[in-house]
Amino acid sequence: MTAMKHLLRVAVCLLIGAVINVLVAWGIALAVNPLDGEHGGALRPTAGYQWDVSTTSNFGTLFLNSRRHDTRTGVTNTIPEDSIPSWSEFDIPLDEYRTAEGWIESRSTVARGWPMLSLRYYSDFLRSPDGELINRQNQWSIRWPCGQWKLYPLGDRTRQPLTHDIYIPLLPIWTGFAVNALVFAVPLWALLFGCAGMRRWRRLRRGLCERCGYQRGDSELCSECGGALSSLRSGRG
Repeated sequence: MTAMKHLLRVAVCLLIGAVINVLVAWGIALAVNPLDGEHGGALRPTAGYQWDVSTTSNFGTLFLNSRRHDTRTGVTNTIPEDSIPSWSEFDIPLDEYRTAEGWIESRSTVARGWPMLSLRYYSDFLRSPDGELINRQNQWSIRWPCGQWKLYPLGDRTRQPLTHDIYIPLLPIWTGFAVNALVFAVPLWALLFGCAGMRRWRRLRRGLCERCGYQRGDSELCSECGGALSSLRSGRG
């Protein structure tokens, strides 16, 4: 088997692993409510503003909210940066907030995936000092078409649509995406190609053609299938 065939198999397994990763993240988006998990966060006055961060984590899910404003409501010893992952980029204020005073910045993201978070979507909300609103909702997402008739929770039909709808994430979190694709690709490789490789090895150990299992002779070609025989020539003993 040529090296090109090995590389092709690896590429196919990684591609299927990436597809499985996406489907798992989307399945979690449909089945797990991000607001029903464990809550955490931090708030702290910084230079010129207060930064509040809140998080809710559930199975395969992280809901993260960041808010910068002028109102000082308290201070803790926790650091907001400790509550946010680097891929959120919430540690850097938006351009509108950095270029003028008096803005209120609120940003949120919902990430999905298992065993690592791998896909997310986000929303930005800004209020200028004179009341102007900039509202960029649910970027990099697809709204679940069933509206409030969602999958979670199964018995709840009271929530208003557009407020608590499900959104399917589309924006990759590249580290988690790569790790998850590899995690799913490895057992796939073992299932599809590992068993075949073991079968070929056992045939060679028994002195058989690795392709068809026919008894090997002295020729360099198998007398049954015509394939080239491997250089490994071990008998039963």
